[in-house]
Amino acid sequence: MKLGELMNDDLCAFLDVYLHENGLSKNGDKVKFVHFSNNEEDSTEDLTNLLAGRKHAAFKIKDWFDKQELKHADVGTVLVFADYYGVAMAIVKVRELEFVTYGNITERITKAIAIGDGSIDTWKAKRERYIRSNCEVLNTDFNNDLEMIIFWFDIIYLKKINIIHS
Repeated sequence: MKLGELMNDDLCAFLDVYLHENGLSKNGDKVKFVHFSNNEEDSTEDLTNLLAGRKHAAFKIKDWFDKQELKHADVGTVLVFADYYGVAMAIVKVRELEFVTYGNITERITKAIAIGDGSIDTWKAKRERYIRSNCEVLNTDFNNDLEMIIFWFDIIYLKKINIIHS
């Protein structure tokens, strides 16, 4: 079975073939499974924007990895994004990492993260509580010098969703 034959089929079947054809494993360092967000509302917005092709970057506090001694995704890492309930919805591949402080986030970045209208103000308004809660858990100070990792990615596969209106 070829990759193209699976494009309209199950995401998991596509992932198995893609990983096999690229010499990767679900358990390897170059494949990571991640939830989009810590609450259903944010997760739904993120996934809607990703599935519409508007989202091309994601972010995480650098200390989230450092303080837990976790390795963050590198260029070439395949990310499988799941919704709030853990259902795989998209497969992307990291093409670039950018390290930026919270105070130096740019509109280029916030537009690619695709929250609301993509402005810096909207991104901060919608994500500050999430970032602050991460800082609290990590015992890290929330301030403009907080280092963030921006994961720029290319979309490999988006799950097709059938919406039923009642």
